[in-house]
Amino acid sequence: MFPSVFAPHLGLDLTKGRPYVFSGAGSQGQRAYFFDIEIEIPGILKYGVAVGFTDAMNASRAGLLGQNGFFNQVDVGFQLRRRTFTLET
Repeated sequence: MFPSVFAPHLGLDLTKGRPYVFSGAGSQGQRAYFFDIEIEIPGILKYGVAVGFTDAMNASRAGLLGQNGFFNQVDVGFQLRRRTFTLET
């Protein structure tokens, strides 16, 4: 899930996405718009995934990677002290 302000930079018109209402801890229902897009991590993998965009994340300007669509595609390792991460297929 990503902020809706990212969508125009990817050439996406939110009014053409598939609407979906979701909620989180303590929140009212929020609307997201989903698109089928292709993600490529050069030299590692390339795959299609449904990605949602919502106004609810605009203030953070950060995306949220999900178990389905990212973490089920690659093994991710974090080394916080080194400020690095690794991806393996």
